[in-house]
Amino acid sequence: SDGEKIIYGQLVLALGADQVRLPLSGDGAEGILTVNDLDDYKKFRDALIGRARVCIIGAGLIGCEFANDLVASGYRVDVIDIGAQPLGRLLPPEGGAFIQKKLEEAGVFFHLS
Repeated sequence: SDGEKIIYGQLVLALGADQVRLPLSGDGAEGILTVNDLDDYKKFRDALIGRARVCIIGAGLIGCEFANDLVASGYRVDVIDIGAQPLGRLLPPEGGAFIQKKLEEAGVFFHLS
């Protein structure tokens, strides 16, 4: 803001992301939560109270991180994704298979296409 010039070799613009909101309806629709900020995270944590099972839609980086943390905290975790493997847009097939194997060994259940 003061006009200072900063020299860099590479620049990463980490401007955040918007989650995909699926057009779901029915008996359980009100129980679908998205987490994109601290307020969302608090609602999510509050919703976990008294629950034993969590379903995560999306096996990207955030979905896999949540799955890992939740299964380590004792929850039954199911991850659903339209891809053939977790982290399919970030890793080659071997990398995704490795992550899937490790998360399954920890207790995560995957439902992939």
